Amino acid sequence: MTSWSRANREAPAWDNNGNLTSDGRTDHQVFGTSTRLHFEYDYRNHLRRVSDDQDRTVAAYEYDGLNRRVRKTTVDADEAETSDVWYLWDGWQCVEERDLNTAGQPVLRQHVYGPGYVDHHAALVDAQGAVYYYLQDRMANVVALADSTGAVVERYAYEPYGGVTITDETGQTVRVASAFARPNREGCCRKGSAAINHRVLPRRERPLTTPARAPLTA
Repeated sequence: MTSWSRANREAPAWDNNGNLTSDGRTDHQVFGTSTRLHFEYDYRNHLRRVSDDQDRTVAAYEYDGLNRRVRKTTVDADEAETSDVWYLWDGWQCVEERDLNTAGQPVLRQHVYGPGYVDHHAALVDAQGAVYYYLQDRMANVVALADSTGAVVERYAYEPYGGVTITDETGQTVRVASAFARPNREGCCRKGSAAINHRVLPRRERPLTTPARAPLTA
C-alpha cells in the first residue's frame, strides 16, 4: 500500500457521477502561486476545464462525437492562451498534433504505431523532424525513449497510483517530455492529468492497472 503525505492536502472531492472535482492538493504551482485545482466535466463525463482557486482557467479540452480529445488549450494568469493544440486522428490512433497559435499551424508531433493493437506506440517525430523510439516492457508500458542512434534519452518508472518518474540519460529526474508512457495514457503534465484512451482524467482517477485496452467511458 502506498502511503500518502498529509502535508498540503485536503480530502479529495467527487461529483455525483464519480468524477474527481478536487484532488485535495493545495500546493499545485499555477500562475506563480500555490493553489488547488478544480476539475469540471461535461454531460458525458469528459474533463472539460481545469481551474484554480480564483476560477481562472488553467486548461480546457474539447472532444469530437466519437469521444476523442481533439483540442487542448492552456492559459496564463492574464487568461491569454499559452498553447492551443489540435489533435488529428486516424481511427482510434492520434497521429499528429498541430499548433493552432502559430501561423500555418505547424506540426508539433507525429505518432507512429506498430502492429498488433491500437495503442502500440512505436515512434515519435518531433517538430524538428527528430525521430524517437518507444521501448516497452511485456505489459506494453513504455520504459524508455531512444533516439535514432539507439541511445536512451529518457527512462520511466511508474508508481502504483499512476504517477511516473522520468529520468534523462544521466539518471537525473526531468519533467514529462514525451507523449506516451503507459498504454492509452498521454501526460498533461502541469495540470496533473492524463489522457486515457482519448479521454482526460485527473491523476487520482487513473486506474491502478495498465490494461492493453482501457474503456472509452468511465
